[in-house]
Amino acid sequence: MGAIVAPTVEHASGSIEVDVDAFSMTVRSQADEPDAPSTRRVRPGSPIPPNEADRFEDRGEIARGGMGAIHLVLDRRLERHEAMKLLVSDTEGTMTPEHAERARARFLDEARVTGQLDHPNIVPIYDIGLREDGSPAFITMKMIQGDTFAAWLERLGESRFVSPELERVVGAVVKICDALSFAHGRGVIHCDLKPANVMIGSHGQVFVMDWGLALVLPGAVVRRRLRPAEPGAILGTPSYMAPEQARGRIASIDARTDVYGVGGILYRMLTDRPPHVASSLVETLRLAREGVVPAPEEITHRRLPAELCRICMKALAAQPDDRYSSVEDLRTDLEAFLRGGGWMPTRTFAAGSLVVREGELADEAYVIVDGMCAVTKVIDGQIVTLRVLGPGEVFGETALLTAAPRSATVVARTDVTLKVVTAETLELELSRNAWLRRFVEALAQRFREHDAELARLRAGGGGAD
Repeated sequence: MGAIVAPTVEHASGSIEVDVDAFSMTVRSQADEPDAPSTRRVRPGSPIPPNEADRFEDRGEIARGGMGAIHLVLDRRLERHEAMKLLVSDTEGTMTPEHAERARARFLDEARVTGQLDHPNIVPIYDIGLREDGSPAFITMKMIQGDTFAAWLERLGESRFVSPELERVVGAVVKICDALSFAHGRGVIHCDLKPANVMIGSHGQVFVMDWGLALVLPGAVVRRRLRPAEPGAILGTPSYMAPEQARGRIASIDARTDVYGVGGILYRMLTDRPPHVASSLVETLRLAREGVVPAPEEITHRRLPAELCRICMKALAAQPDDRYSSVEDLRTDLEAFLRGGGWMPTRTFAAGSLVVREGELADEAYVIVDGMCAVTKVIDGQIVTLRVLGPGEVFGETALLTAAPRSATVVARTDVTLKVVTAETLELELSRNAWLRRFVEALAQRFREHDAELARLRAGGGGAD
């Protein structure tokens, strides 16, 4: 089932804007192909203005919200299908004149802001249509065949945790970061990031959509005519809101608010649920204000990539200063995950801490990410430092291949961060690269054979032949 989606804002249990009227709808197609108008709802009397009727052929309504609708149209001049977002409620008499004027201003402003964000991962706006009196009537935009990010995750199911789908999903989040980095550079904060507002095209294209609640910062390159949101206004989707949004602290919203939104998308990918889940809107808002999010490992029993969980929870930190300072920093960690090591948990030790003890039986090896470790051994009753290890070096690897006790002690010389390697996490990492897996398995087999031969010689009291 495909989807034809335009920039959207969900209301009710989805997106909200307190004290101002938001143009709200979610779009889903009812047919696989755009050339199947018989499956779509066509209302008598198309709302396309008469002065544009010759250009656009109305193929039917595909979604409707509180103040507007999305129609599939054929642009006869360009011979292409487009999504047309129509502002119709004010003409149907469902709003007061004041609200109708506000809706027209917001509708026009949304088109102008989105139209100024020209990026491959932001859905493009084609045109604004005007009525004969000069008021805005519709926006045309790219029609996207594909799935929302949420539907894509559902279709992938558990395969999204297995290569190559895992890399595809994380790669899509990297593209979301690319779109946001561009927008932030132009002074625009999305404020409503969630899986429903990201589209995955039929050929893997990624589009960040629905910039209707976007906040344009003072001094931004992008210009808008609508007055900024008033202090205390709550913008966004409660189940994905950052605490500063849920508290109505407009002045505190910045790039880190969208970092939180990306964290929410990752959280949905890992757990099948948003960060804030409650039975009512009021309770959901309370959870969002508190910013307390259960760790993904507490929500699901499936095996999760430890590094991806760490990235997700850092992005979802309640305090903005504890999050990534920018989407670029978040993207850097996601790209590092794609390079490998993401299934291996990270462990930290303070300077002077014992990491492994000589003589212990264990099944973990370690890779130093940051800091220094000293390898020591007791020789003739004295503690002797054999060597000092730094970032990128490995110790304890024999624990993965033999049942022998630790042959030395390792102490953290400075504060140190380690990647923990077990047989299970090593297997998961090697499953991402079949050739490397074969190489490592061959080395491991030869190591075991050599270790067994040494053990046989020691037991027999003999030497090599």
